[in-house]
Amino acid sequence: MINSIEGHLTSLSLTDANISTGSGIEFSIMISGQTSSAIAPYIGKDEKIKLYTILIHREDTMKLVGFKDKLERELFEELTSISGIGTKQALKILSGFSSREFISLLDKGDVKRLATIPGLGLKTAQKILIMLREKLVEIETVSAPVTRVSSPALVPYIDIIASVSEMGYQKDEVKEALERLLEVNKDELRGLNDTEREKKVFCLLLSELSNG
Repeated sequence: MINSIEGHLTSLSLTDANISTGSGIEFSIMISGQTSSAIAPYIGKDEKIKLYTILIHREDTMKLVGFKDKLERELFEELTSISGIGTKQALKILSGFSSREFISLLDKGDVKRLATIPGLGLKTAQKILIMLREKLVEIETVSAPVTRVSSPALVPYIDIIASVSEMGYQKDEVKEALERLLEVNKDELRGLNDTEREKKVFCLLLSELSNG
């Protein structure tokens, strides 16, 4: 299996990216719209990018599919494990929502919004919901499983919950502490960008748990 490809982005569309590894090989990779948006700033630049990949080998074709992070790749694998959902449809689903938005839809059972993906339909959306909703805890990120959360407010922080839980804290304890600090510090956090907010929340959460 080709786990990842790192190189220069030479061309890009909403569905495909070409990456030159610098060794005389240029890979053509199928991608989602979300990945396309994430790597678009690197088109034609000297800075290298890295895509996590899956090699799909059929009798009559071979396709390389790329993802901006391991979570998107895990979601793709879960989607394509469902009968009737192939590579293109899975990428179309992942193009419509970010990984966290998709997990949130499953967590809330929002089949109507899931069905808004062109060509998906209500029946297929219901099938995805039934098949994947209870499997969220099995989807792994870089270091830990994605944590299923009951509160939509916690969805943007699932990576932080998983990371802190790996330090030895109980997940329920982590989620309760996170809900408290998000409420207490909501005004301060509102003025930060995503990166600053995640760093601040992580530090606050560790402080909350260590003092608790």
